[in-house]
Amino acid sequence: MLTRCRRLALTTAIATLILIPGCAKKPPAATAQPTAPTPTTAPPPPVEEPKESWKTTPPPAAEPLPAKSLSSQAEEFNRQGALKDILFAFDKSDLDDAARRILADNAAWMRSHAEFHVLIAGHCDERDTEEYNLALGDRRANAARDYLASLGIPGTRLQTISYGEERPVDMGHSEQAWARNRRGQFLVQAP
Repeated sequence: MLTRCRRLALTTAIATLILIPGCAKKPPAATAQPTAPTPTTAPPPPVEEPKESWKTTPPPAAEPLPAKSLSSQAEEFNRQGALKDILFAFDKSDLDDAARRILADNAAWMRSHAEFHVLIAGHCDERDTEEYNLALGDRRANAARDYLASLGIPGTRLQTISYGEERPVDMGHSEQAWARNRRGQFLVQAP
């Protein structure tokens, strides 16, 4: 038998469960909403899409060549030797007449290929110290850059670097080999 307290607690719990759902809150009374005025004109009819609209859509405009394509073109120009190297006299960085003619041809090519930049590398032969040759290669590259700029090529398209004696084109140790290594080299680059 259940004790009196237990019966009372059980009865209270059952009554609470029965009465709680019946005491749900009533929703608030609806207030009158202002009504929108009725339009005096009818709305425009819906626009009909033409059937098979994909046939009438013009093709997208051609996009400029991606950078990768310009890079591969630049590599091809370098393989073809589109820009010619110039040579320098021993221990000199001034341009002779032959170098100026080559630079004029290079400038003409650069004007017709304005989408490309050019790296001008100054090189030296193996004689003298590494530091001296790096400085001489820098003067050679800058002399070529300055002359191209005087021919109207924007400086923003020209970059210089000196390799000194580090990258000889001829590995020989003769005057003929040294003469070939004293050069300004021009490499086409994508922007």
